[in-house]
Amino acid sequence: MTISGTYDLSKRFDNMAETINTLIKARDAAYSQIEAINNNEDLTPEGKQKRVDEIHNAYAEGKKEALIQLHYAINDICEWDNGNAELDLKNEQFKEAMQIASYVGGSVTPELVNSLMKNCTNRIQLECLYTILKDKYRAPANFTEIASCPDPFRAIESKLYNPVELYENTKTKVYEYLKDNDFMLHKLIGCIRGMRDKIVINVDRPNMICFNITEPKIDMQAEINAGMGLQGAGVKGGYSPIKAAYINGVLT
Repeated sequence: MTISGTYDLSKRFDNMAETINTLIKARDAAYSQIEAINNNEDLTPEGKQKRVDEIHNAYAEGKKEALIQLHYAINDICEWDNGNAELDLKNEQFKEAMQIASYVGGSVTPELVNSLMKNCTNRIQLECLYTILKDKYRAPANFTEIASCPDPFRAIESKLYNPVELYENTKTKVYEYLKDNDFMLHKLIGCIRGMRDKIVINVDRPNMICFNITEPKIDMQAEINAGMGLQGAGVKGGYSPIKAAYINGVLT
């Protein structure tokens, strides 16, 4: 799917949210079934293990499909980002922000930076603004001034990113969080949300770019035990690894 604007971008995040929500439901259903099997005294140990393995294998296939879908979505967003990196000097709001940044003295404040950031609609514009303001900025001369003056560039620096690193790192994290432990989905959600927060820079309809997830409940001790393969994890069955190879950053 080619992303041509805010609507398409928002649909991509909707699709990723749906993929993860479906996976959370599948995981919870799988462990509920495993719990019922392990509590069924009419089954032999061999019979229990066979049924548990079948559930894990089915869920592992579901995780592999989710991984593929998420990676496809990230690739589409990366392609959109690279095509959205042109510097449009005809944009009056951006031109005005650049003029103000060019004539400002050394008194660059957080309020000024935050105000000018609102006139930027993509990372290239933001980088230009940052470069000019950074060049104009006069750092506090002593410790007392440093302690009393907040960093004016904190907000804008939090939005700057290298697109190659951002998308490749996100894809790697998605794979890592799906690979073995079934209790890493909250971290998976966090890394997708972090990617979204980086790329949404004053788009025409920013409220559209959402990422609505039914947050999974986390039992931290159960998560740790499950990740270590220990008994008493709260749920039984151990790992459910993805049946896929990941070689040189490419899913095979």
